Amino acid sequence: MAKLDPWTARIEAIPEGEIWLEKLKYDRQRGNLKEVLVDKFSATLDSTLEEDLSDEEALGAIDQVGHSDPEGYFLQGTRQPRSRHSYCRILDVGSFAHKNLDLASIGLELDEKTATTVWEEIGSLITEDLYTNDMRTRKPFFWATPIEDLEKAEPPQGPQTVACSVRNHLGLHHYGEGTHLLRIDVPHEAVKGKKVKAPTCLDAGSYPYFFPTDHKDGYGRTLDLQTKKYGAREAVVETLEFNSSYQVSKLGRVSTQPPHLATEDLLVHPEERMKGLP
Repeated sequence: MAKLDPWTARIEAIPEGEIWLEKLKYDRQRGNLKEVLVDKFSATLDSTLEEDLSDEEALGAIDQVGHSDPEGYFLQGTRQPRSRHSYCRILDVGSFAHKNLDLASIGLELDEKTATTVWEEIGSLITEDLYTNDMRTRKPFFWATPIEDLEKAEPPQGPQTVACSVRNHLGLHHYGEGTHLLRIDVPHEAVKGKKVKAPTCLDAGSYPYFFPTDHKDGYGRTLDLQTKKYGAREAVVETLEFNSSYQVSKLGRVSTQPPHLATEDLLVHPEERMKGLP
């Protein structure tokens, strides 16, 4: 693989790249990913790499390969929860408004004020009759957390709100100050017969605020941004139809920027992070 070796050396020099390579190494060593799948990913990566890539392009190749075969690379972890729970998803109101509401039916258009309007009107103008499309991300799954694990988030401190605590506990570093977060409770029946897996480095892609585990309960773990240890249990759930059976509630406004985590904070070995976990 003529292109893969220099690419590997290149992204090792990038903090996010170094982190991803460590995650891949862990998933391989612990059997979270089958060797044949890792070999396929590597071969595809080698065949698509171009010369003279910028750091951003080199790192982006990870996500590019994943999206080239979503069904082949995502939701392919070998571990799955030994017991299933009632799940929820945390989502910003802007994404919810754009992807999961039939706003045209009530005469609302998508513009820069849409998120504010939806936030203000949830429970009144915005009702479950407007829920539409699928529960998913850009990939054919969404990230879910057992509802009971939200209660284990650290209580808000100082200027923090509940939304801040949950943001930190679930490792949602991309939600900055001013973001309005929703909690979406997934009907238990909706998950029956669907794939529910512990996330791997291929599911997370180049997102650095995640690290895989091999916990005996079959779940993954979030990276708590405040404690820098593992936080809540998490799983990736196959795309579901989104309809009026879901419950959507306001979690609140994020009042602070996410904590800063240095590269060494993100490279702590999972065995160290799992100390103290039941």
